[in-house]
Amino acid sequence: MTVEQQTFNPATVLMHDAKNGYIPNVYSDLVLDDFLHESVVTKLGKFIDMGSDTEKEFQHQLNGPGAYWVAEGQRINTTTSEWATIKMTSHKLATIVPITNEYGKMNQADFFDMMRPQIAAAFYEKFDKAVLLGIDNPFTQSIESIVTDEDNDAVVTTRYANKIDEEDVLALEDLLTDKEIDPNAFISTSKNRSMLRKARNNNGVDSSEVYDRTSKNIDGVATAELSGVERGELYLGDWNNLFYGVPAGIEYKISEEGSLSTVVGSDGQVINLFERDMVAMRVTMYVSMMVLKEDGFAKLEQGTEVAGDDYGKQVVVNVNTGAEEIPAG
Repeated sequence: MTVEQQTFNPATVLMHDAKNGYIPNVYSDLVLDDFLHESVVTKLGKFIDMGSDTEKEFQHQLNGPGAYWVAEGQRINTTTSEWATIKMTSHKLATIVPITNEYGKMNQADFFDMMRPQIAAAFYEKFDKAVLLGIDNPFTQSIESIVTDEDNDAVVTTRYANKIDEEDVLALEDLLTDKEIDPNAFISTSKNRSMLRKARNNNGVDSSEVYDRTSKNIDGVATAELSGVERGELYLGDWNNLFYGVPAGIEYKISEEGSLSTVVGSDGQVINLFERDMVAMRVTMYVSMMVLKEDGFAKLEQGTEVAGDDYGKQVVVNVNTGAEEIPAG
């Protein structure tokens, strides 16, 4: 007599009976799907398939072969492409989610379906702020560290404090286009919307072409918004130079003991799991990133000069003197 092997079914397994391991593939894939669709880095950067490896080397072409004019019977010159060996190293990203003990009585299917958005949000918010803003960053690079490196000359300062004008945006774009780099996206923040709507051009006239309220694009260039970017700051770049990878799966472990030193309750005290009849779920995944061409990015920062009373008034040129004047009234 044979015993039929049972197939693992997360819909019938309670969380109390599966306190650690990998999140089942169907739910792990959904977490990754949320992560990839909501992260600013993954929206703009280029994905590198790392499989299950936390380190990966690959060849990337820096410069392609050239071409030559050739006369009849003349020997054709040959050129070689320039390649570089790129090595991406992953770092572990983790989040701890405190939950009431009642959730342990749920089956895995319902539990991970409910927790999926929270897990994904914790991961992509941390990843984005590390890669883009250099906040709590384990990688050797960040966009912030690259653009603020004094050797890169990649920062533009606005004309006035607490304002973004058309010429500020154009100067930021010129930093890259002058190097024949074609930027494909800005990174801004929702806090910049009012400033961009009030943008002026050199003649002091409202510049409706700077900001599109419907698409939220700046000067016709795609724009992503990221919380954590300071008001009045913009990042611009060719994001094809930003690579990222997400190797391996997503692991979890549930604990019923200990205290969460970084989490406090409504009483201001750290949460003791046993005392509060709670459990904590630790979730981990690996992520990697690399910026290939560091001169492909630039940043707009706020100036310190306060705009005078004439800010926003139209400037005209006196045909007799050639001087710029502000009309009365």
